[in-house]
Amino acid sequence: MSIIYYNLAHKQEIISDAETRDKETRNCKRNIVLEKGIVVQYTRVASSRDRKHSRGYLMNIVVIDGQGGQLGAQLVKEISAKFQNIDLTAIGTNSVATATMMKAGARSAATGENPVIVACRKADIIIGPIGIVIADSLLGEVTKQMAAAVGKADAVRILIPMNKCENLVAGVPTLNTATLISDAIEKVNQIIASRK
Repeated sequence: MSIIYYNLAHKQEIISDAETRDKETRNCKRNIVLEKGIVVQYTRVASSRDRKHSRGYLMNIVVIDGQGGQLGAQLVKEISAKFQNIDLTAIGTNSVATATMMKAGARSAATGENPVIVACRKADIIIGPIGIVIADSLLGEVTKQMAAAVGKADAVRILIPMNKCENLVAGVPTLNTATLISDAIEKVNQIIASRK
């Protein structure tokens, strides 16, 4: 008897005999349908998003900041103090911002356009000033590629409305930085709690 595994994620058939099973389909839930002596098993291979929400996975939080890195440093400090089982990465658009975030406790840090692009691919949560999604913001430190990487990332973006550099957000009252950071940390807490 043959078994046909139909991978719903990749829309392809993996055919094997009854004795063997493809590594991808092992431990997946199956909906079995019998058709003329052939067992058809419809399965969904675990995607990277599914693996992210499995037990034992460390939530990957990326903090992006530029200029002097003060906002990023405060975020790194608060996140490091409040959350233990996370993977925190600080990315500066310049070396001063990166150094400031490292002094605040970031163990993993990098500087520049390519680190932003790479980190955004792996992030579960991206946090930073609202300018990180606007090309040429932060006095030109955010490139089009950086803004696109943050915008296209398969992550939750927590954007802090700093209302600076000619980017103003309507409907958001002018709040001090401590209040904005406190709200951002609360949002991180809600996201982590919802995925446990």
